[in-house]
Amino acid sequence: MLNPDAEFIRNFCANMAPQPMHTNDFLVALGAELIGFNPELKELTMRFCPAETFRQGVGNIQGGAISAILDFAMVFSAFAVIAPDMNISTTSMTTNFFAPGKSMDFTAIGKVEKAGRKMIFSSAKLFSGDVPIASATSNLIVLPPRT
Repeated sequence: MLNPDAEFIRNFCANMAPQPMHTNDFLVALGAELIGFNPELKELTMRFCPAETFRQGVGNIQGGAISAILDFAMVFSAFAVIAPDMNISTTSMTTNFFAPGKSMDFTAIGKVEKAGRKMIFSSAKLFSGDVPIASATSNLIVLPPRT
């Protein structure tokens, strides 16, 4: 059974046309769009325009939504480099927040730092324009194909 997110990422990497992500409701609510992939650097660039639902009291994007955005960027960068029949899952993640997410438009860059047969180490950065909002690192486990 192939992961629809992974299939979408691989199709994007094959033709590199910016694509809104519609593979699940959470990505739609976060306003996720794939905008670039650099295979040499193993970096995937995404744009996010989160719905008002993710704004907390003073209008900033809630920290859990920011963490989810960074997780998507890291996992999707890994989907771009693993074998098509494999899957992955986040096993641990550390997020650092630098500034409030006041914008309606964010750019996330996910990067595969090292890809092994069983584990992938990744990182991501989130920007509002040129301002860094947050960063994260994660360990992803490579899962065998599901039948």
